Amino acid sequence: MEYVSSPNLPQGKVLVAAVSEQNQQIISALKQQGIKCIKVTQHGGLAEPVQTHADMLLHHLGGKQILAADKDAPYVEQLKLLGFEVSVLSQSLHKTYPGDVALNAARIGRTLFCRKDTAPEIVDYCAPNGIAVNFVNQGYARCSVAIASPYAVITADSSIAKACETSGIEVLLIQPGFIKLPGYPYGFIGGCCGLIEKDVLAFTGNIFSHPNGKKIADFLTQRSVKYVCLTECELLDIGGILPLMCRHKDTF
Repeated sequence: MEYVSSPNLPQGKVLVAAVSEQNQQIISALKQQGIKCIKVTQHGGLAEPVQTHADMLLHHLGGKQILAADKDAPYVEQLKLLGFEVSVLSQSLHKTYPGDVALNAARIGRTLFCRKDTAPEIVDYCAPNGIAVNFVNQGYARCSVAIASPYAVITADSSIAKACETSGIEVLLIQPGFIKLPGYPYGFIGGCCGLIEKDVLAFTGNIFSHPNGKKIADFLTQRSVKYVCLTECELLDIGGILPLMCRHKDTF
């Protein structure tokens, strides 16, 4: 077992992932896929619907390095036991936008997509490590993109789409909405999925519950990415499935 070297892009089958503690059905489905779930617990500084969302409370910098919002959270101790070097966000999170987006930046290969409100710890990490920073208007950058590969994403956000295309990443632009997030009108595509193998994208629900489901399936298939529906329910934004450790790519 090894650490996922490039955030969101496992180099083999995922064995450990961070995920919201709130949906036991999805946790059980991930366990059936052989994945140990680090359950992200409630953070009272955020609005109630997103208080356990991994994409709001953790940012994987790559390898052993993780930035977390809460030094005392149970999942931080679990990560340390797995050998992760966990640093703590220097600023406090707030319930209202943009005070809640400090960790919600999207690393796709060698590029970081984020709003200027992103935590300086994330932005400052980039230049010394050869990562380009692309500032976008969308503060919820991570939960706005389904990352299928270093070169392909799915999003309903036009500013993210334009920035990705400028960076040489192929984009499927879908209709906003049709993803549940109780307490809000709708959730985001990145919040309802995550790679569980190098070429397998897992969704929290049935992708065909979205009106662009066939386009999503075709986009993935054309890029040799399989998809797994963990439940047959409507897609649900849980704050994403954050892959952290995986089997070595050459291990069978």
